[in-house]
Amino acid sequence: MNDTKKLIVLAFAILIGCIIMRIGSWLYFDANTNFFFQNFTRVDGLAIGCLMALWKYERPELLRKKLITLSLSLLIVHAFVASCTKMFWPNIPHFRFLGYTSIAAIFALVIYYGIMGKGTLKKYFLECKWLIWFGKISYGLYIYHSPILILFRIYLPGKLASYGFSNSSSYIFLSVSAAISAILVSWLSIIYLRKKYFL
Repeated sequence: MNDTKKLIVLAFAILIGCIIMRIGSWLYFDANTNFFFQNFTRVDGLAIGCLMALWKYERPELLRKKLITLSLSLLIVHAFVASCTKMFWPNIPHFRFLGYTSIAAIFALVIYYGIMGKGTLKKYFLECKWLIWFGKISYGLYIYHSPILILFRIYLPGKLASYGFSNSSSYIFLSVSAAISAILVSWLSIIYLRKKYFL
C-alpha cells in the first residue's frame, strides 16, 4: 500500500471515528462533557477535504465519481438513520451524530463544482463579490464567533430581562447581535491585524 492510500485510509478512519466518538459521548457522558466533546469532534469537513485532495492527487479523473459516491452514501445513511430515529427512538439526536458529516459532504460537492465547474453556480454564486468578502473574513469569523457569543450570553441576558425582553426574544437578540459583532471583529482583524502582521 503506497503512502497516498495509507492517508486515504487514515482520513476515512478519522471520519468514522468522529461519528463513533459523538455517539459514545452522547451515551456515556453528562450534558456538559458531551457538549464539549461534540464540538471537538467536528472535524468531518477536514477529513472529507483531505479525501478530496488525496483523490485528486491519486486519480484526478475519478475525483468526481468518488466524491459523489461518498456524499450520496453519507446522505442516504443519514436519511435512513433520521427516519428510524423519528419513528422508533425520537429522543436520539441523529443530527449530532451524522448531521455535521452530511453538511460537510454537501459543502464538498459545492466546492468541487465551484472550482472545477464552469456553469451558473461558479459564475453567479461563487464569484459573487459579497461571498468573496465573506470568504476573506471566514477564518476570523470561525475564530471569534464562539467567544463573542459566550461573552454576550454571560453579560447581556440580565440587562435584556430588565428591559422587558422575553427569553425567546432575548435569545434571538443575542444571536443576531453576536453574529453582527463577530462579522465586524473579523473584518477589523483583516484590516488591522492580518494585513499588517501576517500577510
